[in-house]
Amino acid sequence: MQAVLDEAAKLPGLASLELAVHAENAPAKALYQAFGFRRVGLIPGAVMVDGRSLDEVLMQRPLNFSSSAAAPAFIPDGDDYALIEAAPDVDTYRRLRAESGLSPKTEEAARRGLAGTLFAVQLRHGGETIGMGRVIGDGGGFYQVVDIAVLPAHQGRGLGKRIMAAIRGYIDRELPVSAYVSLIADGDARHLYAQFGFEPTAPRSEGMALFKR
Repeated sequence: MQAVLDEAAKLPGLASLELAVHAENAPAKALYQAFGFRRVGLIPGAVMVDGRSLDEVLMQRPLNFSSSAAAPAFIPDGDDYALIEAAPDVDTYRRLRAESGLSPKTEEAARRGLAGTLFAVQLRHGGETIGMGRVIGDGGGFYQVVDIAVLPAHQGRGLGKRIMAAIRGYIDRELPVSAYVSLIADGDARHLYAQFGFEPTAPRSEGMALFKR
Protein backbone atom coordinates (compact mmCIF):
# COMPACT_ATOMS: atom_id res chain seq x y z
CA MET A 1 0.00 0.00 0.00
CA GLN A 2 2.79 2.42 0.81
CA ALA A 3 4.43 1.71 -2.55
CA VAL A 4 1.15 2.48 -4.31
CA LEU A 5 0.78 5.76 -2.42
CA ASP A 6 4.36 6.75 -3.17
CA GLU A 7 3.85 6.09 -6.87
CA ALA A 8 0.51 7.93 -6.94
CA ALA A 9 2.12 10.99 -5.36
CA LYS A 10 4.38 11.27 -8.42
CA LEU A 11 1.48 11.59 -10.86
CA PRO A 12 0.82 15.20 -11.89
CA GLY A 13 -2.66 16.55 -11.16
CA LEU A 14 -3.81 13.57 -9.10
CA ALA A 15 -5.66 14.88 -6.04
CA SER A 16 -7.00 11.72 -4.42
CA LEU A 17 -7.32 7.95 -4.59
CA GLU A 18 -10.55 5.98 -4.34
CA LEU A 19 -11.27 2.31 -3.71
CA ALA A 20 -14.16 -0.05 -2.96
CA VAL A 21 -14.09 -2.86 -0.41
CA HIS A 22 -16.66 -5.44 0.65
CA ALA A 23 -18.65 -3.99 3.55
CA GLU A 24 -18.11 -7.17 5.62
CA ASN A 25 -14.33 -7.21 5.14
CA ALA A 26 -13.33 -5.56 8.41
CA PRO A 27 -9.59 -6.41 8.21
CA ALA A 28 -9.28 -4.83 4.74
CA LYS A 29 -11.16 -1.71 5.83
CA ALA A 30 -8.89 -1.38 8.85
CA LEU A 31 -5.83 -1.68 6.58
CA TYR A 32 -7.04 1.07 4.26
CA GLN A 33 -7.93 3.30 7.22
CA ALA A 34 -4.39 2.85 8.48
CA PHE A 35 -3.18 4.49 5.26
CA GLY A 36 -5.54 7.44 5.48
CA PHE A 37 -8.55 6.21 3.50
CA ARG A 38 -11.91 7.31 4.87
CA ARG A 39 -15.41 6.05 4.10
CA VAL A 40 -17.33 8.31 1.70
CA GLY A 41 -20.25 6.14 0.57
CA LEU A 42 -21.88 2.76 0.09
CA ILE A 43 -23.04 0.76 -2.95
CA PRO A 44 -25.80 -1.65 -1.80
CA GLY A 45 -25.69 -5.10 -3.41
CA ALA A 46 -22.64 -4.26 -5.52
CA VAL A 47 -21.28 -7.82 -5.86
CA MET A 48 -22.52 -11.40 -5.70
CA VAL A 49 -20.48 -13.97 -3.73
CA ASP A 50 -21.75 -17.55 -3.38
CA GLY A 51 -25.25 -16.40 -4.17
CA ARG A 52 -25.19 -13.59 -1.61
CA SER A 53 -25.58 -9.94 -2.49
CA LEU A 54 -22.87 -7.91 -0.73
CA ASP A 55 -22.52 -4.16 -0.28
CA GLU A 56 -19.32 -2.31 -1.11
CA VAL A 57 -17.94 0.57 0.91
CA LEU A 58 -16.39 3.44 -1.02
CA MET A 59 -13.26 4.96 0.50
CA GLN A 60 -11.16 7.95 -0.47
CA ARG A 61 -7.76 9.34 0.45
CA PRO A 62 -6.40 12.77 -0.48
CA LEU A 63 -2.82 12.87 -1.70
CA ASN A 64 -1.81 15.86 0.38
CA PHE A 65 0.05 13.63 2.86
CA SER A 66 3.80 13.25 2.71
CA SER A 67 4.73 10.43 0.35
CA SER A 68 7.46 9.29 2.74
CA ALA A 69 5.04 8.17 5.46
CA ALA A 70 1.56 6.77 5.72
CA ALA A 71 -1.34 8.91 6.86
CA PRO A 72 -2.39 8.68 10.49
CA ALA A 73 -3.82 5.28 11.27
CA PHE A 74 -6.71 6.57 13.37
CA ILE A 75 -9.17 9.41 13.45
CA PRO A 76 -7.86 11.68 16.22
CA ASP A 77 -10.38 12.09 18.99
CA GLY A 78 -8.48 13.71 21.84
CA ASP A 79 -7.60 12.51 25.34
CA ASP A 80 -5.34 9.75 23.93
CA TYR A 81 -8.37 7.87 22.60
CA ALA A 82 -8.67 7.00 18.92
CA LEU A 83 -11.84 6.13 17.03
CA ILE A 84 -11.66 3.71 14.10
CA GLU A 85 -14.44 2.55 11.79
CA ALA A 86 -14.06 -1.22 11.91
CA ALA A 87 -15.66 -4.17 13.66
CA PRO A 88 -13.60 -5.82 16.41
CA ASP A 89 -12.36 -9.36 16.03
CA VAL A 90 -14.26 -12.18 17.73
CA ASP A 91 -12.07 -12.37 20.84
CA THR A 92 -12.10 -8.62 21.39
CA TYR A 93 -15.84 -8.47 20.87
CA ARG A 94 -16.52 -11.18 23.43
CA ARG A 95 -14.13 -9.62 25.94
CA LEU A 96 -15.69 -6.17 25.64
CA ARG A 97 -19.20 -7.53 26.12
CA ALA A 98 -18.24 -9.59 29.15
CA GLU A 99 -16.10 -6.96 30.88
CA SER A 100 -18.52 -4.09 30.27
CA GLY A 101 -21.44 -6.00 31.77
CA LEU A 102 -23.31 -7.03 28.61
CA SER A 103 -24.60 -10.57 28.20
CA PRO A 104 -21.93 -13.03 27.04
CA LYS A 105 -21.91 -14.44 23.50
CA THR A 106 -20.55 -17.77 22.34
CA GLU A 107 -17.73 -17.82 19.83
CA GLU A 108 -20.10 -19.02 17.12
CA ALA A 109 -22.67 -16.32 17.87
CA ALA A 110 -19.97 -13.65 17.84
CA ARG A 111 -18.45 -14.87 14.57
CA ARG A 112 -21.78 -15.05 12.77
CA GLY A 113 -23.01 -11.79 14.20
CA LEU A 114 -19.91 -9.76 13.35
CA ALA A 115 -20.11 -10.98 9.75
CA GLY A 116 -23.47 -9.24 9.46
CA THR A 117 -22.24 -5.86 10.66
CA LEU A 118 -23.35 -2.88 8.57
CA PHE A 119 -21.26 -0.34 10.47
CA ALA A 120 -19.00 -0.54 13.50
CA VAL A 121 -16.63 1.63 15.47
CA GLN A 122 -13.99 0.89 18.07
CA LEU A 123 -12.33 3.15 20.61
CA ARG A 124 -8.69 2.37 21.25
CA HIS A 125 -6.43 3.51 24.07
CA GLY A 126 -2.80 2.53 24.51
CA GLY A 127 -3.07 -0.11 21.80
CA GLU A 128 -6.13 -1.76 23.40
CA THR A 129 -9.73 -1.68 22.21
CA ILE A 130 -11.71 -0.33 25.17
CA GLY A 131 -15.06 0.49 23.55
CA MET A 132 -17.26 -0.38 20.59
CA GLY A 133 -20.65 0.04 18.93
CA ARG A 134 -22.36 -1.53 15.91
CA VAL A 135 -25.29 -1.10 13.54
CA ILE A 136 -27.00 -4.18 12.14
CA GLY A 137 -30.08 -4.58 9.94
CA ASP A 138 -31.51 -5.40 6.54
CA GLY A 139 -29.79 -2.50 4.77
CA GLY A 140 -33.05 -0.80 3.84
CA GLY A 141 -36.04 -0.55 6.13
CA PHE A 142 -34.90 -1.72 9.56
CA TYR A 143 -31.76 -1.23 11.61
CA GLN A 144 -30.68 -1.73 15.21
CA VAL A 145 -27.93 -0.12 17.26
CA VAL A 146 -26.20 -2.80 19.36
CA ASP A 147 -23.08 -3.52 21.41
CA ILE A 148 -22.56 -0.04 22.85
CA ALA A 149 -19.84 -0.91 25.35
CA VAL A 150 -17.03 0.87 27.22
CA LEU A 151 -14.78 -0.90 29.70
CA PRO A 152 -15.47 0.16 33.32
CA ALA A 153 -12.03 1.73 33.82
CA HIS A 154 -12.77 4.15 30.98
CA GLN A 155 -16.38 5.01 31.73
CA GLY A 156 -17.47 8.47 32.80
CA ARG A 157 -15.33 10.24 30.18
CA GLY A 158 -17.90 10.78 27.44
CA LEU A 159 -16.64 7.85 25.37
CA GLY A 160 -20.09 6.37 24.87
CA LYS A 161 -21.10 9.72 23.43
CA ARG A 162 -18.22 9.56 20.94
CA ILE A 163 -19.31 6.12 19.83
CA MET A 164 -22.92 7.23 19.41
CA ALA A 165 -21.85 10.35 17.51
CA ALA A 166 -20.07 8.17 14.95
CA ILE A 167 -23.10 5.90 14.67
CA ARG A 168 -25.46 8.85 14.25
CA GLY A 169 -23.16 10.13 11.52
CA TYR A 170 -23.49 6.80 9.70
CA ILE A 171 -27.27 6.92 10.08
CA ASP A 172 -27.43 10.42 8.63
CA ARG A 173 -25.10 9.59 5.71
CA GLU A 174 -26.19 6.14 4.65
CA LEU A 175 -29.72 5.23 5.72
CA PRO A 176 -32.65 5.91 3.38
CA VAL A 177 -35.59 8.08 4.31
CA SER A 178 -38.24 6.05 6.22
CA ALA A 179 -35.62 3.71 7.78
CA TYR A 180 -36.56 2.58 11.29
CA VAL A 181 -33.66 2.50 13.75
CA SER A 182 -34.18 0.83 17.11
CA LEU A 183 -32.14 0.00 20.20
CA ILE A 184 -32.54 -1.37 23.71
CA ALA A 185 -31.71 1.21 26.39
CA ASP A 186 -30.57 -0.24 29.71
CA GLY A 187 -31.11 2.02 32.72
CA ASP A 188 -29.68 5.50 32.49
CA ALA A 189 -28.24 4.81 29.02
CA ARG A 190 -31.55 6.14 27.71
CA HIS A 191 -30.32 9.66 28.50
CA LEU A 192 -27.31 9.16 26.20
CA TYR A 193 -29.44 7.83 23.36
CA ALA A 194 -31.93 10.66 23.73
CA GLN A 195 -29.13 13.12 22.89
CA PHE A 196 -28.93 11.50 19.45
CA GLY A 197 -32.62 11.59 18.61
CA PHE A 198 -33.85 8.27 20.02
CA GLU A 199 -37.23 8.40 21.73
CA PRO A 200 -39.15 5.89 23.89
CA THR A 201 -41.71 3.95 21.88
CA ALA A 202 -43.99 3.32 24.87
CA PRO A 203 -46.92 3.53 25.31
CA ARG A 204 -47.76 3.17 21.61
CA SER A 205 -45.55 0.08 21.41
CA GLU A 206 -43.79 -2.18 23.89
CA GLY A 207 -40.44 -3.81 23.28
CA MET A 208 -40.32 -7.59 23.48
CA ALA A 209 -37.43 -10.04 23.17
CA LEU A 210 -36.52 -13.72 23.25
CA PHE A 211 -33.12 -14.78 24.57
CA LYS A 212 -32.19 -18.28 23.37
CA ARG A 213 -30.68 -20.38 26.14
